Amino acid sequence: MTNDDIQDLVSKAMGTAWQLGQTYWQQADSESFSQNKKSDDTQIKFDRLVDETREAIRQSQCGEQT
Repeated sequence: MTNDDIQDLVSKAMGTAWQLGQTYWQQADSESFSQNKKSDDTQIKFDRLVDETREAIRQSQCGEQT
């Protein structure tokens, strides 16, 4: 993975994180119980995005070292 690829990966992840954050707060602030409950799922999606992005960067660095 090139430096440009990593930059693209992080940029896309940040855009997705922004969208998830907007969705999370909309759901968490909702007076609707069903919308409020969905914020838990959105938090899980965000956590997964962080883990996947970190792993992709780690994999790219491991590939460069071999």
